[in-house]
Amino acid sequence: MSTHDKGSPDSSATLVLWLVWASMLFSLMVMASVPLIIPPPPGFVPFSIAAGTVPPIVVILAVASAMLIAVLRNARKKRYFDQAASYASAEEKDNAYFTMALTTWVICELVGVFGLVIGYLTFEALLALPFLLVAATLLGIYRPKSPAADANSSKEPLD
Repeated sequence: MSTHDKGSPDSSATLVLWLVWASMLFSLMVMASVPLIIPPPPGFVPFSIAAGTVPPIVVILAVASAMLIAVLRNARKKRYFDQAASYASAEEKDNAYFTMALTTWVICELVGVFGLVIGYLTFEALLALPFLLVAATLLGIYRPKSPAADANSSKEPLD
C-alpha cells in the first residue's frame, strides 16, 4: 500500500485511510445515539445510580481507557516513530504507517466502545458521553496524515 505509486496525496492508500477513519468516526456518532434511542426496560434503575454513587464499571472502564491511551502513545512512538529511519524503502515505511494508523484508530474506537457498554449497562447517556468524546478527540488528533508529514515530525501529536 504505497502512497508513492502516483506521487499524490490522494493515492489509493491515502484514500483508504481517510475512508476507514471517517467510518470509525461515524460509528462513534452511532454509538452516541444508541443510549438515546433505546429506552431502558420498565422500572429499570441501576442500584449505584439510585444510591447516588458512580457505578464501579464506569471507574473500571475509565482507568482502562487511561491505560489504553498511555499504551497507544508509547506503542506509536516505539513501533513507528523511533524506527522511521530504519525502514529500507518508502513502501516499507508506508506499510508500517498504514498498520500503525489502523491500530491507533482501533484503540481509539475501543474507548468509545467502553462508553457504549456503559450506556447499555446503565441506560444513562451522560455516563457514556465522556468516553465517546475522548474517543472522537483521539480520532481527531490521530487523523490520517501522509507518512512523509509524519517522517518530518518525529514527535507524537500530543508531545
